[in-house]
Amino acid sequence: MLPFLALVPAHAGQLSADHPPYRCDDGGRTVVSATPCPGGKKPDEPVRRQRLGAEAKRECGLLQTAIQESETAERGPRSPMMESVQQDLFILRKRYKKLGCQI
Repeated sequence: MLPFLALVPAHAGQLSADHPPYRCDDGGRTVVSATPCPGGKKPDEPVRRQRLGAEAKRECGLLQTAIQESETAERGPRSPMMESVQQDLFILRKRYKKLGCQI
């Protein structure tokens, strides 16, 4: 394996400072490229978060409490309901993320 590593240039995979990396969409996947792509963004550009409305903020608070309670139950002793607790926790986290709640 060592001879193979000798063939890989030391600068492979590095982007130079004069060519900043771009975040591009490649068939639903996000990839980083040294060349600009249509609709590409520089990774260091801040992503603007949308402001949550009062109802969404309230739901985020309820979800956060429910997630903490489910995590506590999950860490407890194993029980026949463990799979149900884990499924509920997955659903809660998915909704929390979809709303854009602050972590």
